[in-house]
Amino acid sequence: MLRNYTDDRGFLAKLEDYIERLNQDTSIYFRLDTETREIDLDAPVELELMRTCQEAVTNIKKHSNARNVQVKLRRVNGHYEVSIIDDGCGFDALSQYHDELEGANHGLEIMRERVESAGGTFQVTSVPGQGTRVQIEVPANHKQGRLLWPKK
Repeated sequence: MLRNYTDDRGFLAKLEDYIERLNQDTSIYFRLDTETREIDLDAPVELELMRTCQEAVTNIKKHSNARNVQVKLRRVNGHYEVSIIDDGCGFDALSQYHDELEGANHGLEIMRERVESAGGTFQVTSVPGQGTRVQIEVPANHKQGRLLWPKK
């Protein structure tokens, strides 16, 4: 998935394939819930969103001891929301934030920078013993035609 991202299938198809592979390759159960089949993202936004989702899942596999992960995708007004929620061990998000300010463990900061570079927002909520929720919002593609001259 990291190397082959140039096909034209669209974000949702790529995300579905990625989750299917995770279910085959890990003991964690990944479930995708989506309210939409049409995802309209600019290519750079799509790429940053996919890379951020992959990093979030990598963190879950490495650190969470989760058994279940739910990935939710929905369109809300002019943006898409992606939530990645695990039932793992969680972590002290405030302590992690301070560590990143000091230059240690900067993975979450890189994820935030990716999403913000795509015009979106990134938030992590976690409590030890209660799992983790990664919330990503990115703008939908707004292609608008222009009227070059009035028709009479």
